[in-house]
Amino acid sequence: MQINTNELSLPDGWRWVKIGDIAEVSTGGTPDTNHPEYYGGDIRWLKSGDVKGTYIDEVPNRISQLGLDKSNARIHSAGSVMLAMSGQGKTRGTSAILRVPSTCSQSVAAILPSEHAIPEIIHYALVNRYDETRRITGDDERTGLNLKIIREIVIPLPPLDEQRRIASRLHEQLAAVESARKAAEEQLHAAWQLPSAYLRDVFDVQTLPNGWLSGNLGDFAFVTKLAGFEYTEYVDYQEVGEIPVIRAQNVTPNGFKESNFVYVSSELANQLTRSQLFGGDILMVFIGAGLGNVGIVPDGKEYFLGPNVALIRPDKKVLDNKYLYYFLQSDIGRSSIFGFIKTTAQGSISMGNIRNVQVAFPSLDEQRRIANRLNEQLAAVKSVRTVIESQLAEIESLPASLLREAFAGQL
Repeated sequence: MQINTNELSLPDGWRWVKIGDIAEVSTGGTPDTNHPEYYGGDIRWLKSGDVKGTYIDEVPNRISQLGLDKSNARIHSAGSVMLAMSGQGKTRGTSAILRVPSTCSQSVAAILPSEHAIPEIIHYALVNRYDETRRITGDDERTGLNLKIIREIVIPLPPLDEQRRIASRLHEQLAAVESARKAAEEQLHAAWQLPSAYLRDVFDVQTLPNGWLSGNLGDFAFVTKLAGFEYTEYVDYQEVGEIPVIRAQNVTPNGFKESNFVYVSSELANQLTRSQLFGGDILMVFIGAGLGNVGIVPDGKEYFLGPNVALIRPDKKVLDNKYLYYFLQSDIGRSSIFGFIKTTAQGSISMGNIRNVQVAFPSLDEQRRIANRLNEQLAAVKSVRTVIESQLAEIESLPASLLREAFAGQL
């Protein structure tokens, strides 16, 4: 990464430097896996996936002295900044500081302790330039960094006293950010648990309350799936249309996912009238990924039934659709559903077994009262989740902002 003459101007006393000009950069090696005696010793051996956080206090893998002697691995001292040169997901380009001596694989670079820069300032500078570092090798995860590239990475370097002040300040502020992030995540987790708790309050009863009835779902609702000829028509619905088809991947525990809808033309829809859905229809995934997920069709828009999804249309004289939807999402409803699921490689539940799912319900007026109360509670939960998610997004943006300030001399 060559020095860019358009880089942000630095405070007095700071300078742009290449990592290779201020520190030795090394790597490691992997002992031959055909020799089990090379492993399981007492020498730490770091892999790219172990590079995370700010400090590395322990390493899960070990090699033996023989493995060290028979490979390119070498022991790096505490204070070395370890940089993942390859790895899955977000691993490539991450860095952390060794607090214990360790060897490493060839997928990790070690930026050794230097008199010019404290480890923290190198680490935080790399974190600040994480996206730029990854862009050097593009989006192909199989194309990793190498020692030459790392030596050419340019970072802003303040005087040593300023380095220590910045590192101390960043450590303090990032610790506060991390504490706030964990607190927000705990709040969000608790908010996600509330819907299940509300449903348990209503439906998790040992004996049916007075006036409640129970029976097979098929006795109180129409249950079906796509007919054979309709399924054949849908196999070719690659054409772009305007009417959304609800498929299994659109039915999630938290509502419909519209981002991957498939659309059919009105001409094709006119041939598939038996698959037309109406607001309040209940859908259940009956095979494959998402098995047992339940959704309710929104009002005010035209939809059609897609493959691998069962339509459940309750008798409105007996069952309120929103009440039934909440019942099927409750622990007792899902327990009844999953009691019928065939434990095949893919997993499935037949239409006959969906019809045999046991449902319990009070009078229609009481069903509507329960559904309305749950609507209000879950709407409030959604609102709380939105607020917490917004707060969490702001918190997660703070480290990047703090790092930008730090390396512009503004912290």
